[in-house]
Amino acid sequence: MAQGNVTLTEFTGKLYQSVVQADGEIYHRYTQDGINFSDWILTGNVPESGGISISTIVHNGQLYQAVLVALSGKIYTRSSTDAITWGTWEQFGVAQGHVAMISYQGSLYQAVIQSDGEVYTRVVGSSAGWQQGGMAEGNVALTVFNNKLYQSVVQEDEDVYLRYCEITTCDVNSGWSSWYKGEKLNKNAYLLWTQ
Repeated sequence: MAQGNVTLTEFTGKLYQSVVQADGEIYHRYTQDGINFSDWILTGNVPESGGISISTIVHNGQLYQAVLVALSGKIYTRSSTDAITWGTWEQFGVAQGHVAMISYQGSLYQAVIQSDGEVYTRVVGSSAGWQQGGMAEGNVALTVFNNKLYQSVVQEDEDVYLRYCEITTCDVNSGWSSWYKGEKLNKNAYLLWTQ
């Protein structure tokens, strides 16, 4: 039985679907045609149990998995060059919710919301560590558009905020724009969304 979420990632010409089961075992399966999938394949275990979300992304020819354990808040990351043999888990930081990941300008970025309600971003493998970047709730979204790295969150006022970075390394806050505030949904749209 799966828990948390499911991910889809294209890697080496295959579409991989990954899940974490309630016992902490990670499984994936793949398809080459988008219809016929392999059997589920056990790829290993999360180092601890307690409610887990999983994120996957391809960066520099490797498939990365990041998991966030809800009970402890610990974040673990590992990678594979072939989706068969996996490196050891690296534990780096604590958070809540989900680990957002994106490959940008040759670096792998992770963003989370930590228990203090702040957005934190890091470059995997960088000595800079997590960089604080403003208040938020829920999860962080990351994407690349027009050669800029975008980050979006919902803040305490329940409005959507967006900021971007357009330099080679965005692992320090000086590289990011200010947060741009979106417009709140009108009351009717909000009521329809929540019903």
